[in-house]
Amino acid sequence: MEFAGLCRCCLSEGANKDVITPYTWLDKQEIYRNMLQECFNITLSTNTICTLICDICVKSLRDAHHFRQKVLCSEEQLLKRITEIETGK
Repeated sequence: MEFAGLCRCCLSEGANKDVITPYTWLDKQEIYRNMLQECFNITLSTNTICTLICDICVKSLRDAHHFRQKVLCSEEQLLKRITEIETGK
């Protein structure tokens, strides 16, 4: 079976980015394999099969990663406010 050019996430043809290569987007480094691990606890086997990802899946992953970061930031801010209320600060 031929895997060259298939997206590792959706199996569409024409994938052109590698999930293990660091890329820069809006001055931030992205490694798509790491983002999949952080967001969804998915560990990709990348040593023997296709390691490519298509632009559509990259966008979906970015959106998910951004949402995760927003939720974590909100949680941190809420906990800080609760602590301030409880300590009277």
